[in-house]
Amino acid sequence: MSVGKEFRSIAEINRYLMPILIEEMKKLGEEVRKALQSELKAKFYGRPGYHPNQQETDWYSRTWELLECISLDVKSSGNEVTARIFYDTDKMNTSPSYIKNGVPQWSSHESIIDGRDFREALPEVIEYGNPSRIYGWGAFNIVGDLTERFSDDQIVLQWFRSALEKRGINCI
Repeated sequence: MSVGKEFRSIAEINRYLMPILIEEMKKLGEEVRKALQSELKAKFYGRPGYHPNQQETDWYSRTWELLECISLDVKSSGNEVTARIFYDTDKMNTSPSYIKNGVPQWSSHESIIDGRDFREALPEVIEYGNPSRIYGWGAFNIVGDLTERFSDDQIVLQWFRSALEKRGINCI
């Protein structure tokens, strides 16, 4: 029979659990980040022969910066641990770094109408739709669909229950 760990206060329990929760939040956050990248690839970029948007959104595949900018930030404060998965649009380039046949091409992160920086708006128009008369599209609802699926499947709860039970902590 194994002997359990004894704690004398809630503070001791928190000190014991916090490093575990931070480690697991980083692992779970990374899985969610990868899931967001996969959904973005499938729904927005489209795969040749798989999705009708493949031709229309092909200009984003030349840099992959849209996928690469999806970031994870895990923080803890007191007895709380939070993970933020977000598009860090500062990681996206606005200079015409794409060269085709020796000629610099228009940045995929600038408005083709007036040259304004489009990085911050891009995740929003992907999620909710682009009303542009030139390159318009409907909502892709990538984050919304992932959020709904993760909530319905109780992924976060299941992840932490499994992680804690692997460390000998029974979850009832």
